[in-house]
Amino acid sequence: SSGYAIITLTNGIVVGNYELIIEFQGDPTYYQSSLSVNFTVKYPIELVSIEFDAASYGEAGYISGMIESFSGLLDQVTVTMYLDGSPLQTLTDSTGYFLFTISQFLDSGTYTIILRIDESAEIFFFEFQFIIVREKASYDVSLTSQTVVFNAGSSITGYVSVLGTVILNLEENKLERSV
Repeated sequence: SSGYAIITLTNGIVVGNYELIIEFQGDPTYYQSSLSVNFTVKYPIELVSIEFDAASYGEAGYISGMIESFSGLLDQVTVTMYLDGSPLQTLTDSTGYFLFTISQFLDSGTYTIILRIDESAEIFFFEFQFIIVREKASYDVSLTSQTVVFNAGSSITGYVSVLGTVILNLEENKLERSV
């Protein structure tokens, strides 16, 4: 003869490793028997409130979010961000909040982002993937001109800069028109 048993575990079991022993006491027909099963209780992880601003080249961006911290029980959880395969790590604070800063010098383009929390003794593995797009930088062009006299050489002064660095100074490159 065979049978089965359903064992329901209540909520609130403390995180950790457990051994569950199921035992049949035996009867006049069957011997006593038992079975031992090991199981682990861990916190499920979910990233919530994920926000990002990829920004344009030349501006710092960010990726932030929170994990469910189970009322502060999960503090200092390592979150790994893979930006096109390159890993960066940060820790959550006591509220579960994390923040990654995107370098202002990260080239413009489309990037795959993976946020990952690796499995540990207390938490399950979690991964979330999305795409960000960084726009190209814009140039700051400033031109000032002296009075231009017909049929006379004249200079135009100004500059073109990117990220605050002058890349072309028009005063050094005198523009002249001859007739």
